[in-house]
Amino acid sequence: MALTGLGLAFEDNALLKEWHGYIKQVHSFVQCLIYAFILFHLVGVIRADGNRHKGLVSGMIHGKKQ
Repeated sequence: MALTGLGLAFEDNALLKEWHGYIKQVHSFVQCLIYAFILFHLVGVIRADGNRHKGLVSGMIHGKKQ
């Protein structure tokens, strides 16, 4: 993501000008993957807090051990 972001930032570079469309597509795809990872992670934490690991999230926030 950082490399493609740099590629987009320096689009006026003659070497990167012809690659701009490809770099933009890769950057957008990786962005969607990161959003999906965050969503699945949040769903997993909420499910774990509701099932086996009660108080997991509140313990992290308030510093209480189980």
